[in-house]
Amino acid sequence: MANAFQDKIRNKNIEENQDKNEEDEEDEENEDEEDEKEEITMMPMADMLNHKTGFNNARLFRDKGLLEMTAIKKIKKGEQIYNTYGELCSADLLRKYGFVDENNMYDIVELNGQFVVDTLSIDEDTKNKKIEMLLEEDILDDIFVLDTTCEIPPELIITAKVMRMDKAQFKKLQKSEKFPEPKMNLDIKQSLIQLFEKRLAMYKTSIKVKG
Repeated sequence: MANAFQDKIRNKNIEENQDKNEEDEEDEENEDEEDEKEEITMMPMADMLNHKTGFNNARLFRDKGLLEMTAIKKIKKGEQIYNTYGELCSADLLRKYGFVDENNMYDIVELNGQFVVDTLSIDEDTKNKKIEMLLEEDILDDIFVLDTTCEIPPELIITAKVMRMDKAQFKKLQKSEKFPEPKMNLDIKQSLIQLFEKRLAMYKTSIKVKG
């Protein structure tokens, strides 16, 4: 079943990307000549400065072919100057730069689509058909993203409701083809809490909160 799920996701992505790839090919042809003229350079001043999410007070600007590191806030004597590497989650910071911020407003948690349907499903007989319907309506994706706003994606709520349907409820959905609204109820809340706890248990280590 996992392979079938992955194939459906892959085929959907291929179809969506076909038109984009054709446009990109034309753009790449135009950019090739420009790229040949560009030179690879180093920016020592920018690389000397650290990044800390939420503390950025200087940025690199390009003006008339010159690069200039400029303060964007008042910096008091003795304060550290922080560059920015972008609005990156901890995983991207670690992968690209080898460190993470202790407090990162841009942090995210990814929930694998296969993990979601496997955890929430209550009926193996209708599981695959539910997945097909969710994929056809672009409700189910390969990844659901949770961020620090703590807002649960509507698509995740709908997926949970469909995967929690019994045979009679799902048969009604098939006839009407009208998906439930992304509104919470007690069953969905409890199911999502279990889903999040299971995802949390996948982390082998944790940061102990100092009391």
